[in-house]
Order: sequence, then C-alpha cells, then structure tokens
Amino acid sequence: MRWVGKWRNQYGSLVDITDDADHRITGTFSTALRESGFFGHTIPVVGVHEGDCVSFTFAHHGPNGDLSARSPDSCATAISS
Repeated sequence: MRWVGKWRNQYGSLVDITDDADHRITGTFSTALRESGFFGHTIPVVGVHEGDCVSFTFAHHGPNGDLSARSPDSCATAISS
C-alpha cells in the first residue's frame, strides 16, 4: 500500500505523508481540535508502516510545555462477502 498523500480523520485533523520508503513515513500533522496543545501548528511526524498498517508519532513545544502524541495503531481491513 502507498501511504503518500493527505489523510483526514473523523475529527478533521490532517496528516500529510510525503515519504513512505523503506517501511517508514515522514510528513506533517495539523489538528482540527482547538483544545489541543498542537492546534494552530503544523508538526513534523515520523512513523512506520507494514502493508495496510501504519503508526506515527509527533512532538511539539507549546505554551504549556513539551507535548508528544502518537497515532492509534491503524490497519485497513478488507470486507469479504
């Protein structure tokens, strides 16, 4: 699976993956959640992928100190009939 592209979650936050070579991903993250310490910033992300599964992490220094977060481990699943 190719992961390069823009991905939006159910909350409206955006991950823009710019490279997915060698089972690694790089890109940026922008949250849509105003209450998040990451709001208003575009944060670099790094992560790993295997097939249809991906996980990434990001960190930022905000007004209340240092923050880090990771995505939930996510795997695409096929629906069979």
